[in-house]
Formats: sequence, structure tokens, C-alpha cells
Amino acid sequence: MFRKSKRPFLFWKPLSLIALCWLASCQKSDLVLPPSQSSKFGIYLTDFQSNYQAIWINIQQVFIHVANDASGQSGWIEIPMTRNGFYNISNFKNGSDTLLAQSNVPPGVISQIRIILGNNNSLILNNGVTVPLQIPSSLAAG
Repeated sequence: MFRKSKRPFLFWKPLSLIALCWLASCQKSDLVLPPSQSSKFGIYLTDFQSNYQAIWINIQQVFIHVANDASGQSGWIEIPMTRNGFYNISNFKNGSDTLLAQSNVPPGVISQIRIILGNNNSLILNNGVTVPLQIPSSLAAG
């Protein structure tokens, strides 16, 4: 009785796997946008469980730093806020959040987010005592 060798099958299996990996690696990613396009970008405010009655912050402006290697451009972009003013961060716990700012941004790498706070930021302790939160004056909005 004639018996076929299994060797050719064992040879083709790894070869076809290598060819498939090679073809997959040659495809362009769908996530790369042409330089002329932009993406919708949003910043949400949320909080982790804390032991305070309230944490009030006065958010005035939001900026992101975008670097685009293809165009060689980089810089700060202001993202328009949905509402500037006071936010009680303690309201956004257990998965709840609020949209802080949103805009279309050019393609690139976002390396930093800058949130400019105004005056009168405060922390209200569980015993009702209000403690002012202070940041250096060079970082606060006027």
C-alpha cells in the first residue's frame, strides 16, 4: 500500500503562516489620518472616590500640546470649553463625568494637557471646614 509523506504538509504550514504575517504587516493602518484631516477630541472631568464633602475648582481654559512629525509642526491649541467656571469634582464619582472641552484637532501626538484655573478654588472637608486650594500665581488665569 502506498503511503503519502506528511513532510510536505508540515513544510507548507509554517511557510503559509510566515507569508500571511508578511502580508498583514505591509498594510497601512486605518488610524493614520492625512495631514489635512482632523479628529474630534474631548476632555471629560471625573473624580475618584474621596473623603471630602466637595472639591471646587474654577476652570477657565483648557489647552493641549500637539506635535505632528509629518508636518514638523507642534504647539499649544486651546480647546473650547463647554462651560467655564466652577465645578464640584465630587459630583463626578463612580463612573459619572462631564464633558469639559471639545474640538476638532489636527493629527499628531498629544503630549500634554493644561487646565488653567481661576481664583477661589477650595476643598470642603467632611467636618464642613473650607480650605482654600492655591496654585502658584504664574499658573492661574488672571
